[in-house]
Amino acid sequence: MSPPILIVDDDRDAREALRLRLSHAGFKAVAVGSGQEAIECYDTLQPRIVFLDASMPGISGLEVSRYIKDQAPDQPVTVIFVSGASSPTVDYVKRCAEISGGDHFITKPYDGRKLVDLVRGLEEGVVVSG
Repeated sequence: MSPPILIVDDDRDAREALRLRLSHAGFKAVAVGSGQEAIECYDTLQPRIVFLDASMPGISGLEVSRYIKDQAPDQPVTVIFVSGASSPTVDYVKRCAEISGGDHFITKPYDGRKLVDLVRGLEEGVVVSG
């Protein structure tokens, strides 16, 4: 079985909705509410896919992404940023996500089917644009 997917979002409803969507699609997902919790559980979980909210109090998703990419430079870990930022802020957040090692960027509200298709493609090793 694949390692769990890690979901990091300070918005409880958003992270639970994503966890449920992925669980219903057959994936094991673990959700935490802060960047600090993500860093604390990352080594134990060893996820291959991490969903991050870019902007969180304390340790931001951008910092968590840098941490993940520094910890496992040789391991394939896909970081997917999910942000509720609105235009024109979304362009700035997206650029910051790219700089911090993000592989994909999804804006809220997202299309749940496309999100699940992206995860399936990543699990199967299929390159999917995001």
